[in-house]
Amino acid sequence: MSSDTAEPEDKAREHSERPDTEVEADTASSPLTIDLPDGSASIAEAIHAHREMLHNPSENGLAADEDISHLSEAVGELSQKLQQSKKQRQEADSQVTELERTVAHQQRQIQELHAVVESLMDILGTETEWKSFESPPEDADHTTE
Repeated sequence: MSSDTAEPEDKAREHSERPDTEVEADTASSPLTIDLPDGSASIAEAIHAHREMLHNPSENGLAADEDISHLSEAVGELSQKLQQSKKQRQEADSQVTELERTVAHQQRQIQELHAVVESLMDILGTETEWKSFESPPEDADHTTE
């Protein structure tokens, strides 16, 4: 049994001899220190000063109950407005996506019509000149030769 008790003591001694554990031991044994607020000479004075501040929060730059409730209501209203804005944004995004699809579909139809008209012009043996919205208009009339 004496060998069982010697082993934990040896382990404890090894543990305490490591430099990284010495720092832990020093911090564990040092007393807790708290800085006192300005104008307080003792903990009792600091506690008393803090209690006085809590009795008249608005005079000491702290938020009062009315301020907190007002701010809570304002945050709630802003949160609702934000949700509405997000919903409107999503609706607008879906409308833009739908418009993009519509424009792409119309562009395909225009290209098909161009191909049909050109085919007809070839059959008739005539030529045509196309103007698009992207190019600046030279004259107001659409010319076909």
